[in-house]
Amino acid sequence: MTRFFWRIFLSVWVIATSTVVLAVYLSRLLPSTEPAVASGEQVAELVARDLQAALDDQTLSVSAIAERYAIDVAPMLEVFILDRDGHDVLERRVPEEVYRALVGEEVSWWLPTDWPRVSVVSGDVHGYTVASYEDFFIFGRAMGDPMARAILLAVALVISIVVSALLARFVVRPVERLREAGRLVASGDLSVRVAPGLGKRQDTLAELAHDFDYMTERVASSLTAQRQMMRDVSHELRSPLARLQALISVAGQRDDSAGPEFLLRIENELDRLDELIGEILAFSRLQMQEQISRTRTDIVDLTQTIVDDASIEAEASNKRVVMRSPEHAVQEVDYSLVHSAIENIVRNAIRHTAEGTDVVVSIEVDASGIHVDVSDRGPGVPEEALETIFLPFYRIEDGRPTHTGSGGIGLAIAARTAALHGGSIVARNRKPNGLSVILSLPIFRGRQ
Repeated sequence: MTRFFWRIFLSVWVIATSTVVLAVYLSRLLPSTEPAVASGEQVAELVARDLQAALDDQTLSVSAIAERYAIDVAPMLEVFILDRDGHDVLERRVPEEVYRALVGEEVSWWLPTDWPRVSVVSGDVHGYTVASYEDFFIFGRAMGDPMARAILLAVALVISIVVSALLARFVVRPVERLREAGRLVASGDLSVRVAPGLGKRQDTLAELAHDFDYMTERVASSLTAQRQMMRDVSHELRSPLARLQALISVAGQRDDSAGPEFLLRIENELDRLDELIGEILAFSRLQMQEQISRTRTDIVDLTQTIVDDASIEAEASNKRVVMRSPEHAVQEVDYSLVHSAIENIVRNAIRHTAEGTDVVVSIEVDASGIHVDVSDRGPGVPEEALETIFLPFYRIEDGRPTHTGSGGIGLAIAARTAALHGGSIVARNRKPNGLSVILSLPIFRGRQ
């Protein structure tokens, strides 16, 4: 906004200044003609004659004569009627150049023109002296000459058109680029970028172009992520469906005594499939969600409930879940989202910790917020994968067990939950083996 203001402001002044300079210059090049306005010397002589006649006949006062001509010829020309002491009869300030002309001094001007002009009419005008003072008046010649007035209008018109065209091009060009880029994006080309074509511009339109490019990049990234997610979802759903088809096929070829066993396995696969679909739907809703419903929650009690339930699952595999925490850690959070996030992290740790080891859930509170650390004694993950494990359906390609939640989406749900709360989630390998996943929830200070 500020940059556009100054450009418009300077454009107006360029138009005005250029018009004045060119109009004055071209007016001075005109051939000399009879001036439409009398010169200062002629006016001074006219005032002197009128003053002489009025005083001789005593029809008008000196002040009346002075006021008449002060109104008629100002501001292009000022006429002074001076008494014997050199004071103007209307008590106006008399320019220094007039006094210098009265004593016969040559006046030199700083302006590269013949302004100002001083004409003095002396003589026996009942003791008064008449002096005219033509000050520098930019459009003086143009006001008095029809041709000069036409030149002034033409110059103003041409300069205004040129400057307006340049300003319009300056403003419209990036807008046209944005329009063209918008059409390309609408047609599916998300590789188009506008900002590089604007050079080093740093005004509002350049910022708009950068925002457009950022938006395009985000849209392209989102579409890529969606396509990848669809491929991952297809892969994840295909596996249990294939197992179900195999079980049903085998069950049809076995005798009736094996039927209950296969039915139980089919039921387990259906449960896994239902859980996977639920996780996918939950993650999809979280991806679209921008607002959360906060309630006052004791994170210690919430986590303890999760640990108690998970301990039963862990004991069946000769594993334990141990919790270390302060007595209370109260914070305003979305209860269901935080419950789901911590549960996914804990169950993921139970799945990957070695048999006979503990999953340790630690809660710490400091000035920055509440930190929930879930540590296991599993195989860990490669260092380069510590950030990417929070992507949905991420799988490690080197043959190690996948260190993600059910269906490869549990840690992605936890990461999205942290983001919605303005927090963070990080993973760190433990020594000599294992992984720690730390969910941090900042202190909520309410809406400002």
